[in-house]
Amino acid sequence: SNSFRQYQQHRIRQHMLPLPLISIQDCIIFFFFCMVISSLWLQLLPGEHLAIVGPSGSGKTSLLLALQNKLHYHGKITMHANTEPLVFVGQIHQFKNKSNTADFYYQQRYHAIDAADSMTAQEWIGTDTHSIRHAMPGIDDLLEKPLVQLSNGEHKKIQLAKALTAQPKMLLLDQPIIGLDTASRKWLHQKLQGLAASGITIVLATASTEMPACITHVLQLHHDGSHQFTTKANWHATLKD
Repeated sequence: SNSFRQYQQHRIRQHMLPLPLISIQDCIIFFFFCMVISSLWLQLLPGEHLAIVGPSGSGKTSLLLALQNKLHYHGKITMHANTEPLVFVGQIHQFKNKSNTADFYYQQRYHAIDAADSMTAQEWIGTDTHSIRHAMPGIDDLLEKPLVQLSNGEHKKIQLAKALTAQPKMLLLDQPIIGLDTASRKWLHQKLQGLAASGITIVLATASTEMPACITHVLQLHHDGSHQFTTKANWHATLKD
């Protein structure tokens, strides 16, 4: 950890870099009282974008929750003021019907009666059409559809549209590419690239085989709590070794 601190201090001094947007110092992250990530040191600077990869159960979602202060951890996590608003887009899209009596997931099959009682996409986003179009152009045809009738890819677009109406400076995304068909995956990769270029910081948990072009740094997690934090270029080189 001392060598990591010295490296980060050298990195900031050498390039006169700004203060980090995310600073994680000697963090131990727990899930249901079990340690999933041990002694994590990490800094993400303005203009950098992070992918969190690792096997199922290695702590990817737990870290995203800890960054929102929604999960127990020891150590120090500092989020710079320039990360607010920070918006989380979860892996599973869960929603209630208009009667507020049942939870639905986008994977569920539905009956015709469910569609009549389902919120439309626009009702779920909760704002006017103009604001949605400004945040997320090109989804007008989805806004009047009942949520239970949308495909996985359409649900991801609606989730992202709602997130973007908050005008976030940082997006945390949990496995956003899972369950999407080829066209939807291509669309999402391009969308993330555009958001990163617009100045929004991207932090996402993803599979190692789905690495958006905008990503600059990778945190590789392992089942034993260990991890490696490096540039995407170095991470790719390690995979080839």
